[in-house]
Amino acid sequence: MYISSSIPTPFSRDNAMKKKQLVFIGPKAQKTVTRMARVLKYRGGYETVLVCFSKVNEEFVKNTYDKIIYLELDFSPSPRNISRLLKKLTGKEARTFFKKIDALNPYITQIHGPSIISLLFFLLMKKKPKIFWLGDIWHHSEKKISFRKGTGRMQYVNYLIEKFIFKRADGIINKSGEGSLDVLKSKIKGPVLDFLPYCLDEWIVPPKKKKIDKKKEIHIAYAGMSWDKWDGHAPFEEMVRKIIEQGIHLHFYPSTIKKETKSMLENLSKKNKFLHFYSRQDRDKIKKIISRYDYGIHLDFCDSSVNSKWLEVAISSKVFVYIEAGLPIFLNKQFKNLTNIVERNKMGLGITYKDLGKLREIISKYKPPSVEDIKNAQKNLKMSKQIHRVEEFYDKIHALSKG
Repeated sequence: MYISSSIPTPFSRDNAMKKKQLVFIGPKAQKTVTRMARVLKYRGGYETVLVCFSKVNEEFVKNTYDKIIYLELDFSPSPRNISRLLKKLTGKEARTFFKKIDALNPYITQIHGPSIISLLFFLLMKKKPKIFWLGDIWHHSEKKISFRKGTGRMQYVNYLIEKFIFKRADGIINKSGEGSLDVLKSKIKGPVLDFLPYCLDEWIVPPKKKKIDKKKEIHIAYAGMSWDKWDGHAPFEEMVRKIIEQGIHLHFYPSTIKKETKSMLENLSKKNKFLHFYSRQDRDKIKKIISRYDYGIHLDFCDSSVNSKWLEVAISSKVFVYIEAGLPIFLNKQFKNLTNIVERNKMGLGITYKDLGKLREIISKYKPPSVEDIKNAQKNLKMSKQIHRVEEFYDKIHALSKG
């Protein structure tokens, strides 16, 4: 239930000073938040603490946090699980868990979500100040409740939690970038810091000149989540088929995947030699693995039932993974802000769903970024160049909460 880890901090600014405790809370170790914690730990002057509800197995995550306090819980909404959950929350292990949390003395508590767990800890963590790390902006999704499978059943709940926390958080760190919260500022209590996922310095793969013969085989990497059915979003199997039926090799590395989708992709890879399905890879290893391919792709295309504002401002962390790996990127141009980042840094091209069916033709006309272009993009989007803004924001929120 409790892990303590330690790694050297060679770039420490002042190891002798008393460290400010930064407490990161959420259902599990969130990828982008862990990147932030990693860079802050190496900067020195901070003690990083993770509080979560699943066991941490990755060495990279263990080495990022000075302390990891966890309690394994299953929040699946079934009568059997609810009974087990209540029993575990009233047991000895849970009492020890909450005692360890109560003993913390955070300079900043950063809660990532939204989720039922995030809301619970937002209410329980009375030691201020509290910052809410905002990933997807659920205010921009369609706010309707549904219990049908494949409809994004938690979207309405996420919206309600987000709405509650917006009015009470001391500050917001917004992953979706500049302008994405402009229309919602009146609904937010505290200051906002727009902060993209960015590239982790130690994960950047130095680019090498590749000889891409467009008349021969093309290899594209996809690293991320998948789905079986999701209202308003193109079926995952359909998108995969559109690519491999053009004779393009698609190398699929899942982050999270459901049993049904995994079975579908495994069967499809047996029937079509152009689909290559792999097991999940640790986040600190995936960049080097996919760097050997020609391109990266972001697969998510939507119809008019999906709120256009949500699409316009949504930011996918996997795009920054591709930039770390030095891969040119193809992505849905409906993701306006994300496409602007990619195209402005000469790292890829926005396409439509119709374009996906003629991707080989588009690739034949596309001029990939040069080695110098890739180096510049990786340099411009380094998290180490931006992390001072987080530190300044933490200091500001801490001072405001004390004032």
